[in-house]
Amino acid sequence: MWWTACGQPTGALLLVSAAAVNDVDGVRQALDRGVPPDAVDSAGTALMLTDSVDVARLLLERGANPSSAVFDFTPLASATARRRLPLMDLLMDWGADPNQRTTGGKFPLDIAQLAGFADAEELLKARGAAASEECNETTSCEA
Repeated sequence: MWWTACGQPTGALLLVSAAAVNDVDGVRQALDRGVPPDAVDSAGTALMLTDSVDVARLLLERGANPSSAVFDFTPLASATARRRLPLMDLLMDWGADPNQRTTGGKFPLDIAQLAGFADAEELLKARGAAASEECNETTSCEA
């Protein structure tokens, strides 16, 4: 496995590192060792860092929170910023709220618009997302 050359990381580092390189077996091994699926290290959570739908599905099946906010981002905001449409879809299927703001006040749709990701904008809008300028006291887009 990839971590053999890394001196055998443990705990959150093992989980997050495996997720960041899309290593399903490494993620499974970390979870089987008892590492919580929402464990946080200095880079964030595994669900925030993976680009793999398979890794994300495994994490979600093992209890990862699709709406957890760490270091200003949620998993959906992170996937949006990286233009990972299948991952965005999966996260919303598992309950990630397309209208959940980052701690910096941005919606995933704001992130997609700022980045010029029209396909991500379309996906988010199809799933009920609003952008900051669309939200006011009469909508359900509160922070």
